[in-house]
Amino acid sequence: EQITKSNGFSTLDEFDDVAANISLVLGGLDPQGQFTEPPDQIKKDIDELKQDKQLSQKDKDQALAEMQEALKSAAPLQFKENVAVVKKYQKELDQVTAQEAEKQEPGKK
Repeated sequence: EQITKSNGFSTLDEFDDVAANISLVLGGLDPQGQFTEPPDQIKKDIDELKQDKQLSQKDKDQALAEMQEALKSAAPLQFKENVAVVKKYQKELDQVTAQEAEKQEPGKK
């Protein structure tokens, strides 16, 4: 909590909201830097999954059900200006994300 406040956030919940928003933006950015809204990204992922020939039908059906459920609650990004901010710092955010992933699963790439 001290780290949160020392970085300008009044509460841990505020920090969590910002982190979630950054994750949404990063998840919607393609390699060319174009942003896709979360509902549209889920629809795209569903279409790609339907074309996947390597996944068993059982696994595909389960994943599709989960994605359809996620689609029900997916909403467009509330603060569109955050896309520009995230894009500006994308390189640094990608590095931090990779470092955090390495901490979670050492040795896995």
